[in-house]
Amino acid sequence: MRTNFDNVPIETLVQELISEVEDVNRLNLFKQNQRTAFLEAIKKRPKLLQNVKGLNAEHFLTVAINANYKNFTYLKREQYSDKLAQIFLYKRLENQDITDKNEKLIIQKSFDDRIIFNYMYSTIEGDELYYFDKELGVPASLKSGLKVSIKVVDAVALIEKLDTYITQLGANKICSTLTDIITSRYKACLNDYIAMNDVGYYTLCASSSILEGEIKEKMSEVFKEYGIIVSELTIQKLAIPKDIQYKLEDQAFQIRKKRADIEADAEFAEISLKNYEEKLAIEEKYPNAQHTLTEYEKDLALQRFLIKNGIQREQDIDHSIKLSQKEDKKDAAIAQKADVIPEVPQKKNVFKIVYFVFLALFLTISFILMGAVGIGAGFIMLGITIIVFGLIAAFMHEKFKKQKVEVITGGNK
Repeated sequence: MRTNFDNVPIETLVQELISEVEDVNRLNLFKQNQRTAFLEAIKKRPKLLQNVKGLNAEHFLTVAINANYKNFTYLKREQYSDKLAQIFLYKRLENQDITDKNEKLIIQKSFDDRIIFNYMYSTIEGDELYYFDKELGVPASLKSGLKVSIKVVDAVALIEKLDTYITQLGANKICSTLTDIITSRYKACLNDYIAMNDVGYYTLCASSSILEGEIKEKMSEVFKEYGIIVSELTIQKLAIPKDIQYKLEDQAFQIRKKRADIEADAEFAEISLKNYEEKLAIEEKYPNAQHTLTEYEKDLALQRFLIKNGIQREQDIDHSIKLSQKEDKKDAAIAQKADVIPEVPQKKNVFKIVYFVFLALFLTISFILMGAVGIGAGFIMLGITIIVFGLIAAFMHEKFKKQKVEVITGGNK
């Protein structure tokens, strides 16, 4: 055996390695000619990798698998390591992002040179979670979206758990396995959470962070056997079908409308009670004043008074009824006194207008006569006007005074 490979032609060294005249473990792969000879030799005879052993074995195998990931398939089981399996899987799956109807798998590498699968799931038609929503009181179906990031910390365990011949291990196999685990665990956890906590759609949306923690914990237990940890899990959306959404919106509208009506009634009744109290205070202070409180206002005020004070006792209700009856009698007495009062001012005002119109007319005629006929004729006309209209004024004054006294006294002398 040679002690130095520096001056040996690459073709000669390749042949010696293939024929096993030279031991592959004696090469120094940091030297370019020996590295090239090693890669050419395993390209022609890949099973030479099974002869690699010793302290530098992982370095030799890393160079070989980085050059061609298929070289990993020629290794013995005892030669597997997490580093070599990580290189093999990443090289095999690199640029093979899987997109299906409702799922997407993106392969990346972490800062510590480990594989990360970013999995995104979205519910499709017919794949919803069906349950009875106790908050809504209706059967419902739940759609959702899920984003999961999982990190391969033991690639050898993943390969063994997939239980597939190494040459057939690819993106489709890995994607289908991950999909089955993620979707089955997610749906099971979601269903259990709804059933055990007796929650509905609104509570579920509000407690999504708690739900994410439970799903992540249970999913991690399953993935542990695959050499995988769940680094991130996010429920991106929770939605119910459109027809149920419309029902909820209508239900919410009716609830808001009913609440607004109740608040409006309460506010109006409160105002009525306040008006009732104010008018009642005025009536007590001024018994002879005109009463304007309507029966409708009194009913509303009484109703609000009873509700506000929580009156349930029979004697309290009887007292309120007596109070209402007392006010009704006052209303009747005041209304009887006020029957003819609105008519008098109206007639008096009409008479005044007619009276002053004619007075002005006759005065004008008097002044015209003074200028046209003579001062004497004008003064005679002026005197007649003053006497006639003065008598009319005196007569009507006595008449209106008598009517006013009769109205106030009710016709009693």
